[in-house]
Amino acid sequence: MLGMARRKPTTDELYGIRRVQRKNCLGWSVELHRNGEIFRKTFTVFRFGTDENALAAAQAWRDDVALTARPTTLAEYSSLHRSNNTSGHPGVYLMRTTKLDIHGQERVHVAWEARSPNGLKPARKRSFAVLRYGHQEAYDMAVQAREAFVSELEGFLQRQVPKHLQLGSAPPPTR
Repeated sequence: MLGMARRKPTTDELYGIRRVQRKNCLGWSVELHRNGEIFRKTFTVFRFGTDENALAAAQAWRDDVALTARPTTLAEYSSLHRSNNTSGHPGVYLMRTTKLDIHGQERVHVAWEARSPNGLKPARKRSFAVLRYGHQEAYDMAVQAREAFVSELEGFLQRQVPKHLQLGSAPPPTR
């Protein structure tokens, strides 16, 4: 083993895995976030005998969790209520625009607007004028339009996840 150089793991092989190197602990730590839940486990050299065995165990556990724990769907992610939302419904906004009419008078146009979520291409929006529909009906129509946009989303929120660990993918490569 003296003349053999260790192969450095690739980025995909270390997805969700980081090196642990403290005074009393040497090994690998795995952390994955799935649908609002955190999965975390540490694999030490002391327990698994060698660094390679600890890494292999960490990768096997990570692969199992990644392929069995359901990630957040794009529709669920787009429907999360955020603290800075003031309309009460994600993706729905009250828009006020001021324009000059043909006589030079300022006119204020107020409308509820529904915007398509990120991930839906091309980006779209629909506006419902308060003057035409009334405040509550325009809001309700904008909420319905947003829900229609969200229903068009497919798939899961899996940013930067290696292909072999994405839901519905082929089994992981053998090591």
